[in-house]
Amino acid sequence: MRSRTGRPSARALLALSAPAEPLHGLAVQFQHHADDWNDTAPLARLLGSPAARGAIIAASSEGGLFEYGNDEAVVANLTALARAGVPIVAGSVTSTSDVRKRMIAQTRFRLFARGVEGFAPLAERSGYAIAKSRTAVVSEQVLLRPRATVPPSQ
Repeated sequence: MRSRTGRPSARALLALSAPAEPLHGLAVQFQHHADDWNDTAPLARLLGSPAARGAIIAASSEGGLFEYGNDEAVVANLTALARAGVPIVAGSVTSTSDVRKRMIAQTRFRLFARGVEGFAPLAERSGYAIAKSRTAVVSEQVLLRPRATVPPSQ
């Protein structure tokens, strides 16, 4: 598993690996890797590494790439994941609601209020489709699954 902070995720992994829990007896680990979503080469190398072969990989971007990254960064990262055959990607997408837009106007952070309707075409260009989405107060929670076609390697 890849984690930016590792702390809450490591506690969750520990709990899920306890006796009688779903991951008990499996060799699951976290590895921290510095990441710059504007440069997908390290991600592609990691996904193509010997350690990744045979691994079950899922990706999550909660309050990160899908909300703060520009369209090109979102497409590039999702494309790298799709080319590596990552079957599940989950994340949060900033809502386009009036309340959320007012909140964004009051912050100095650059957020992209795409909503599901603006995010779906980016996912599709990358080889994914939104399998499920749930509305939260200020975001949409999305679950992506691979489409039949994945963009070719460049």
